[in-house]
Amino acid sequence: MLSFRKSNPAAVLLTLLIPVIIFVSAAFGAADISFITAVKAVIEHIGLADYDISEPVKLIIMNIRLPRILLSAIAGAGLATAGAVFQAVFQNQLAEPYLLGISSGASLGATIAIIIGSGFLLGSVGSVTFFAFAGSLLTVFLVLAISGGFSKGTGNLGNLLLGGIAVGYIFQAIISFLMMLNQDKMETIVFWMMGSFTFTTWEKVITAAMVVTVCTVIININASKLNILSLGSEEAHSLGVNPQRAGIFFLIVSCMLTAAVVSASGIIGFVGLIVPHLLRVFTGPDHRKLLPASAAGGACLLMLADIAARSMMAPKEIPVGVITAFIGGPFFLIMLRRRRKGAMR
Repeated sequence: MLSFRKSNPAAVLLTLLIPVIIFVSAAFGAADISFITAVKAVIEHIGLADYDISEPVKLIIMNIRLPRILLSAIAGAGLATAGAVFQAVFQNQLAEPYLLGISSGASLGATIAIIIGSGFLLGSVGSVTFFAFAGSLLTVFLVLAISGGFSKGTGNLGNLLLGGIAVGYIFQAIISFLMMLNQDKMETIVFWMMGSFTFTTWEKVITAAMVVTVCTVIININASKLNILSLGSEEAHSLGVNPQRAGIFFLIVSCMLTAAVVSASGIIGFVGLIVPHLLRVFTGPDHRKLLPASAAGGACLLMLADIAARSMMAPKEIPVGVITAFIGGPFFLIMLRRRRKGAMR
């Protein structure tokens, strides 16, 4: 069950922060709109009051800013949840959602869509989003097929990692070749790969929200199995959990979660690494507490990163993936240094 009880104060506090950050974020951007005006615009749109907000302001808030704010929250929650799962399955706190080559598969799919023309829609989903999602999932199943999945329990994790690295290098080579042949599309491809919420639409928000919500609920419902799996293959067997089936299950669900985020926003790194690692200090290793806290923390972090992306060089916008890399790079080095010191003791 989802653990938002008093015994999980980190999840409760971070969840309460989400609506506050949403309203604060709505006031940031190239257009000068105050915090109070942004709040009034949302309240008026919901129909709770009539503040006579001008149409241009309502258009900016409701059709431009609010969709990207919500998508950033959804993306942050999804990446952080997937990161917590990967760290448990691989029994390594430095694991993150892109280990199996999801980012490379998504990039290849998006690159193909951009080159052949992304003007058409597949239902309510843009072709770039669809191709990126398909590329992500195909990559995961390809890596699982090559490495043998969990055929030897968690002892096969090394093969999974090597398979993901190999497939990722191959896809990156294909992407580079395609970019060389289509230099007029290179800027668009690179901008997508940096990660951004610039071209967010309500259709993207709804689609990502559905996939992320379903996958997150499934993972949280099975959080106790994730606790057992994180103990190792032998311990899992002794406690009645098949590590092969459980490992494949969690990897596929979390990869679908990551694929939905990447296909909608591009590649945004370090969220799935930083957030679970930090919040584990407050929640402990119990995933019944860590997963909800990570989801809320990821949402807060990525919304704040999006604020920075929109305001630091306004009216120009920095890709949000660049912001998270600036935050995550030093954090990753600090983690490595601490692990090294711990190993030397």
